[in-house]
Amino acid sequence: SFTTKSNINKSVRDNIPEIGSLSAYPNPFAGELRITLNLKKAARVNMSIVDISGNIVEIITNNALNIGNNELIWKPEHLSQGKYFLNAEIDGTLLSRELIYLK
Repeated sequence: SFTTKSNINKSVRDNIPEIGSLSAYPNPFAGELRITLNLKKAARVNMSIVDISGNIVEIITNNALNIGNNELIWKPEHLSQGKYFLNAEIDGTLLSRELIYLK
């Protein structure tokens, strides 16, 4: 488990035209979550799942991703059901999406 804290953006933004957009389906979800990050340019992306206290509970990726649609699948294994945030930091800008996990 991680003890790192992450900023929780009170106004969750999942679309910033000059950076890209972040989507997650289905939401609410149980089992697996399909994440799509559409980037306006290739960039290093630090994507993580954060609980409501701001703790990073899982890192999805911390890699360079290509321009356009990048699809990832996330299958939570040891999390309680509840509210989480999907955060993607791209070039110092945070895209975030609220998630509801149902076990």
